[in-house]
Amino acid sequence: MGSRKQNREARRFIQLLVRRIFEDHTVDLAATLAFYFLLSLFPLIIFLFAIIPYLGLSSEQLLHFLAAYLPAELISLIHQNLNGVFTKSGSLLSFGVIATIWPASNAVNALIRTLNRAYRVEESRSFLMTRFMAMGLTVAMVFAMAMTLAINVVSAAWVLVLFRYIGLSDTFAAIWSTVSTLVTFIVIIIIFAFLYRLGPNMRLKWGEVMIGSVVAGAGWQIASYAFSFYVAHFGNFSSTYGTLGGIIILMLWFYMTALTIIIGGQVNAIVHFLYAEDKNDY
Repeated sequence: MGSRKQNREARRFIQLLVRRIFEDHTVDLAATLAFYFLLSLFPLIIFLFAIIPYLGLSSEQLLHFLAAYLPAELISLIHQNLNGVFTKSGSLLSFGVIATIWPASNAVNALIRTLNRAYRVEESRSFLMTRFMAMGLTVAMVFAMAMTLAINVVSAAWVLVLFRYIGLSDTFAAIWSTVSTLVTFIVIIIIFAFLYRLGPNMRLKWGEVMIGSVVAGAGWQIASYAFSFYVAHFGNFSSTYGTLGGIIILMLWFYMTALTIIIGGQVNAIVHFLYAEDKNDY
């Protein structure tokens, strides 16, 4: 009896999710969000690159860390465009770097509107409040990425010393690759959870946003690895688009990222409404 009820609930959940994807024009929303991701990319990266020297890290370490999760063409594009952006006398508190927070928050601001649509609520908060919240979430996201990088780099050095001491240095790389991937995955889920909880114009509990956060985090990593594999082995964008191949790959990856984030938000919205229905039935 219990399994039948669970099967019915699972079928209904899937039906609601499919209906939401079509009703909300999720495919079109993902394209819009991907455009805002593109606008926010380099201001976000500039701000991130300004922070990491204060953690005792280098830009090369950051690029190496990002290369494990981003397409190679995107890393190359970032490296080319950010080469020479900073000088040795650059400061985190300089007006130029601080000013990048506003355009960098465009993507989060667009995501807030998308989440409001998923929950079927109107935005009643003021423009300045939503914009400053988007900026705050953007800064928190940048610091989370920077701290993840720092933890991975510093702890990797400590663990390597430990493995050498106990005579297991040969197996260090494989074990640490798994551990660092798990740590990064957890941080990604936490970032999504903050976005999903604080973004919509309604009060939500942490438990109501965790399912969508895990779905979005897992979906994003799977999509990123699958897309990188496709580009490396099957996608010949350069022969078709020439020098624009890197931009095309970047936009496609942004689109897949936006799609997983929106679907994660819709999963949370459905869980919220189903939970509210169950409470009303009792």
